[in-house]
Amino acid sequence: MYGVAAEYSTALGLTTRYVDVPFAQWCDQELRGRNLSQHLFEHFSTMARLHADNRYDRLTHDVETVTGRPGTTIRDFVTRRKEVFEKQTLPLVDSTIR
Repeated sequence: MYGVAAEYSTALGLTTRYVDVPFAQWCDQELRGRNLSQHLFEHFSTMARLHADNRYDRLTHDVETVTGRPGTTIRDFVTRRKEVFEKQTLPLVDSTIR
């Protein structure tokens, strides 16, 4: 996740830091107050766990194979949508689970 924060920093021209928050605290602060269905809550928490375990930290060419064009990098995605990310007033926090 430190690498993701670095990509945001480069794309936005701002210092962006990754903060490692314990999983239970992240769920309480970020998910519980959003009135999500149990299914959606479980989906988000499962995806967070998988990201924390680096289950998505790999390079494949699947997007290009399916769509005929390469996938978008994090840096390019954020750069193209700067106005969305610059409007954030609260830090976006990810969690690693150990």
